[in-house]
Amino acid sequence: MNSYRADALLVSVLLLSWQVWCADPPPEFTAAGVVRGDSSAKILAPGVGMSIYGQHLAPSNGGCPSSADPQRRETPNPWRPDQRFADTSIYPTELCGVQVFIGDKPAGLLYVSEKTINFKIPQDAPESGRVAIRVVRMGQSSAPVTMEAGFEKTVISLEQPAYTGMPVWLKVELPFGLGSIRYPYSMGPAGFGCNEVEVRKQGKLLALQPGSAQHFGGSSSGNICGSYGAARASNRIGRLPLHLLYRFDAPGTYEVRLTVWNRPVGFGPQSQLRARSEWTPIEVLPSKPNQRAEWLAALRAHSPVEAAELLTETLPSLLGLPDDVSLDLLADYLYDPDASVRSYAARGLSYWPEEAAPEKLLGLLHTKGPSNSLIGFVMQQPDFRVAHSDEVVEASLPFLAADSPVLVAGAVSALRLASLANPAIREALLQSAEHVVVRADSQTGSDLAQTIAATKDERAHAVLRSLLDKGYKQVAHALLSFRDPADLPSLSALLPGSGGAISPEELYRSYGDAAVPYLERALSGAPERFMAESIARQLMAIGDAAGFRFAAQSIEQKGVSRFDMIQALKSQFPELKTANDDTIAAFDKKLAGSAK
Repeated sequence: MNSYRADALLVSVLLLSWQVWCADPPPEFTAAGVVRGDSSAKILAPGVGMSIYGQHLAPSNGGCPSSADPQRRETPNPWRPDQRFADTSIYPTELCGVQVFIGDKPAGLLYVSEKTINFKIPQDAPESGRVAIRVVRMGQSSAPVTMEAGFEKTVISLEQPAYTGMPVWLKVELPFGLGSIRYPYSMGPAGFGCNEVEVRKQGKLLALQPGSAQHFGGSSSGNICGSYGAARASNRIGRLPLHLLYRFDAPGTYEVRLTVWNRPVGFGPQSQLRARSEWTPIEVLPSKPNQRAEWLAALRAHSPVEAAELLTETLPSLLGLPDDVSLDLLADYLYDPDASVRSYAARGLSYWPEEAAPEKLLGLLHTKGPSNSLIGFVMQQPDFRVAHSDEVVEASLPFLAADSPVLVAGAVSALRLASLANPAIREALLQSAEHVVVRADSQTGSDLAQTIAATKDERAHAVLRSLLDKGYKQVAHALLSFRDPADLPSLSALLPGSGGAISPEELYRSYGDAAVPYLERALSGAPERFMAESIARQLMAIGDAAGFRFAAQSIEQKGVSRFDMIQALKSQFPELKTANDDTIAAFDKKLAGSAK
């Protein structure tokens, strides 16, 4: 009997051990596995969507998705009144035996799988302090992971210790969804796009640097809150050069506040507050003896060459405290191979006194030659231009024959400002035309072509025709201005794939009905889609049957051009504006048969 009981006990123990061994382990994850977007979450904010990455989070039988309740919505948290549709959607709080708890609040579940959970924090989740987040699977709970709860803030600080006479870089952390600070912005060195920075000392606001409006540069097309393309390739994000707006000549404690608008202040009533930091103290220390001189010497010895690094670090660091050494360093970048670097450097020259930079650049012109940025800057100074324009043109003339595309472009920029009545200038431009077009960038070649075409000289006409025959499309617009029928075959040959060299509208505007056979021939030669549509629209505008036949074929075949052709017909014929597609197709077929 005792032996039987011992055996039974042994079996029970083994069975229990087997059951424990076979049971699934509990869910596992760490704070680093709680993710918002593509990075670890810093805070658990009410209403936001997040993900958990870990192990054993759900049964290993594939993923379980869910759908939002179409009939109900959550009330937005009053601290986040302007929320997206998804932030107030209601999802099930249990999915495939899995739950997620933020404190004691169950989260909405969008998807669960063995290694991933997508969830939404409830709107009434804790708004401050620290809170535990847990995953419960089939009654088994993970170890709680404690994280900060509340709302993301705009946080600013110094990127590194700041000293008088040195660059002062502000580090910025924006709330999720507002993107990142990506200086420089398209408005110029001191233009911070939609980011407004204020600085005060002892409660009194500091004035912007004298003449700082000049440093903003001109506005540009596109997203006014966007940045130069080169800046996107840099790892230096989330920072602003504070020294480009304010002078930090005296050591001490300053306070800084950043405000993010949806448009820059002063650009219309659409400006609305998106985020704002607290007034944040920063300490500016007295600079050490020779600190600035040693920094400038190191920069001269080891200056980077990558455009992104120059635009996001080197050049803005040089500005803000103008002196002779930093001007020497900055001026060298007026010859940089990258056009955005040259443009930024030229705009940065406005930090120096009006009389200092032009004289420096005139000396550079004689020793190193012209660049388009150098020429553009000096010629924008009215008094300097009156006094030195002849000298600038004369010094630039020899560089039409340079091998450097930057110097060639600078020479063309200078000579375009000269009088073409000067025989020496005209001759130099004609003699150098092919050299310039071959070696310089496309825009410079086009500028030179337009300049010599303006003379209406037959030699210029012959030079441009020769260059087009050799494949240099950048001269096409200039050649159009002569309106010589003998040029039509060469110009119309660009239509099937001109890449923007000329358009059907320009060809017809220059040559009238003489261009029609060439447009018809180009259309029948199966050009790429957008050029074909452009040719067809021009032919339709003049009542040519070939254009209407193209439209009819596009509508009938229901190809990718169908919608565009229907819209073109509606635009040309107001009576079709409310017509259906069948009516438009019938109308077009009639025109295709009766048009000239």
